[in-house]
This record gives sequence, C-alpha cells and structure tokens, in this order.
Amino acid sequence: MGVADDDPYKKALAESVPLGRLATPADVADVAGFLASDDSFFITGEEILMNGGSSN
Repeated sequence: MGVADDDPYKKALAESVPLGRLATPADVADVAGFLASDDSFFITGEEILMNGGSSN
C-alpha cells in the first residue's frame, strides 16, 4: 500500500525536488544495475545519493 498520486503531501514533496518528481523503483534499479556492472569498476568507497538534485 502506497501513497495516492493525488495526495497533497506527495505532490508538495515532488515539487520540492529540483528534478520535479520523486524517484521510481526503475530509477533505483538503474543505479544498482550500473554499480553491479563492469562499467563501475573504478568507483570505490563512494556514497551515491539519489536525491533528484536536492542538497538537504
């Protein structure tokens, strides 16, 4: 059970994100897939923030 798309809190939260929307499961899966791939071999000890450009 999630939050309805028309929930005012959810809308306000999405509008506070610089990219203008909340992350989807597919967004998270894309990052996880990249980190699990050979393309990320030179990334070590990093914290990957999926925050849509928010700085807080």
